[in-house]
Amino acid sequence: MKKAGQISIFMIFAIMIFLIGWVYFSQAGDKGKVQALEHSSIVLDKQAIVNYMNECLKSLGGNSLILFGLQGGNVEISKTDSSPALLVNTYYRYGKNTMPSIHQLEEVYSDYIRQNAHSCPESLDYPGYKITYGVIEVNTRFYNDVVVLNIDYPITLKSKESEITLQKFEYVYPVRMGYIYNISQGIVNKFVTEPNFIEYSYFNKLENDSFFIIPYSKNLFIILMQDGESRIRNEKYTFAFGLVFNDVKNNNIKSEINSLLA
Repeated sequence: MKKAGQISIFMIFAIMIFLIGWVYFSQAGDKGKVQALEHSSIVLDKQAIVNYMNECLKSLGGNSLILFGLQGGNVEISKTDSSPALLVNTYYRYGKNTMPSIHQLEEVYSDYIRQNAHSCPESLDYPGYKITYGVIEVNTRFYNDVVVLNIDYPITLKSKESEITLQKFEYVYPVRMGYIYNISQGIVNKFVTEPNFIEYSYFNKLENDSFFIIPYSKNLFIILMQDGESRIRNEKYTFAFGLVFNDVKNNNIKSEINSLLA
């Protein structure tokens, strides 16, 4: 369900279609790996299970980061519309900074991983072995240079003859989420302090980053930022957020933005 501060944006832009499709096809590929593991495993091999769990959870974390970035820190996909839609968080509304804190964004991402991590071990099926699951604990930290994801998930496979226990998984993604957050906050704060002025020099000094301004409606614009130093699947990481302007007060700033698109 769409929440306050989120905007449904139908995927009419090729870049969004490509990236969203990428996420889902990647997940489908992971399921294929699960099936291959199930059918090819004759002897229970702890290392094979560890390798599978690592790859599955790592892929879940990476795919989630892609969606997280495209929606400005949101990982929910709209299911109420006839077509899939992005739910992009708005960071600027009517002259005010509405950004969540970086800690809140860490929690949103962690909660999503916590709710979906079970899909990895539940795909395991070994006749003669009882599989039990403990409570999933997830901790995420968005640093300036990397994203660190820690998953504590006790999993036990037990038979009369043997027992295998897994629990802790850690992944480091080369995404400069802390840096991206600070840049986004700087952009928003400049609109708050100078609601009728765009400081082009602020964008120009960000040499490793690309910015795209997408008009969605009369008062709504989406900023897409690509960080040249952040990578997911060897591609530049994309982060998006919305700007909602007041009709009268910000008429000049909207004109300036529109002039960039002319």
